[in-house]
Amino acid sequence: MTTASLTRMLNNISKGLRASTQAQILKSTPKVIVSTGGFDVLGIDGLLVMKSIVVYDRVKSRDIYDLMILTRDHGFTLDDVFAAIDTYQPIRNRDPEHFKRVVTGAIALDHDDEGFSSIHLNITMSGIYGYFRKLVDDYEVRVVRRMRP
Repeated sequence: MTTASLTRMLNNISKGLRASTQAQILKSTPKVIVSTGGFDVLGIDGLLVMKSIVVYDRVKSRDIYDLMILTRDHGFTLDDVFAAIDTYQPIRNRDPEHFKRVVTGAIALDHDDEGFSSIHLNITMSGIYGYFRKLVDDYEVRVVRRMRP
């Protein structure tokens, strides 16, 4: 998430413009216009928010893959993910440890997970979990360093 996007979201919250439901998030986030007369597509900042919070409702390989792409290829960080969770999740679902367990494989995929076969991705869940284990480890080291005097 760009610093400007995150700042804009947090400013909206401080002004009392907090989205209370996922539907409101979808309506309020910027969209990409694909074609005139067609439907708009969720912008990348909104995509990060939705993918960050959906893992509290379901555990799907494609959501975890999308989160990997967003953090690996588009400059988003776990700080951005946790800010989105803290901002948009109901208080009962704000535990960042749940997110960490999902993306590192400690919580199994849903039994009805579609997998990657129909979209022909050349990646395995163990590779994705390995990526997130390193990302989470690095994040936790940074958090501890910030806490030390």
